[in-house]
Amino acid sequence: PRKKHILPKSLIFLVLLLILGGFGICSWFYRTVHSSLAKLDGLIAVAGQNTPVNVVRDAQGVPHLTAARLEDLFAAQGYITAQDRLWQMDMSRRHCFRFISRGDAQNCPAVDDL
Repeated sequence: PRKKHILPKSLIFLVLLLILGGFGICSWFYRTVHSSLAKLDGLIAVAGQNTPVNVVRDAQGVPHLTAARLEDLFAAQGYITAQDRLWQMDMSRRHCFRFISRGDAQNCPAVDDL
């Protein structure tokens, strides 16, 4: 009578399950992080805009806008500024939370000092 070796098969199954689970978690994390970033390429439809606005970012990331109507140019400029400002506001918030989490809230710099 030959003994069946259940341990190696179950160990291989467990390792494969862990690899697939790790891959699933990594892909979910990647999609979640990238979906929260500002969209820099492609088309974005903004309500109230009548004519297309062309936004081109140079090598330093500075946006250059061209539009047929001044109203649409200003609306797009506000949208682009809000995208860039959101990152700065989030970094300022995280900077202060670092002081708070260390129990050093009194030394958290004022928002104007950042």
